[in-house]
Amino acid sequence: MSFYTFIACEYELPTLYSSKLHKADGTKITTFQYEDDLNDLEITPGSLYYDVSYYTKLSKIYDLNFRYTEDRCQRLYDYLINNCKNFKKCEIWSIWLANCSSKKNFHNDISKELENLKEVSLSLSELTFDKLKKVLDSYETPRKLLLY
Repeated sequence: MSFYTFIACEYELPTLYSSKLHKADGTKITTFQYEDDLNDLEITPGSLYYDVSYYTKLSKIYDLNFRYTEDRCQRLYDYLINNCKNFKKCEIWSIWLANCSSKKNFHNDISKELENLKEVSLSLSELTFDKLKKVLDSYETPRKLLLY
């Protein structure tokens, strides 16, 4: 299984490329100084790995690539404050991919998984760095932060 984090919104968000993973023109960097650079914060359109329609009904999907550090969480917090819209839904999800026993049971397994959903709902004005940190600094899944 793989840990996967994504954003789902009612509106479009700007792409956020990491300077450790992409050049200024958006071209991917193929040589890295440190292995941890691969886990730097990036937000890119589309879900590369998974059909997330089992988790959300929102139409705009973004891969949220990062492994938690305080610096990355701060940058994500700043990004959300600057780009999310008041009174419009934006969800941040953390799930385990392939958490299903078989293709036949796929929908049932996800439904069962969502019975254990840890959900936090906040207005954008209520979001603080510490609240975001509390939601993201965990491998407990599934988790959803709903901003509105």
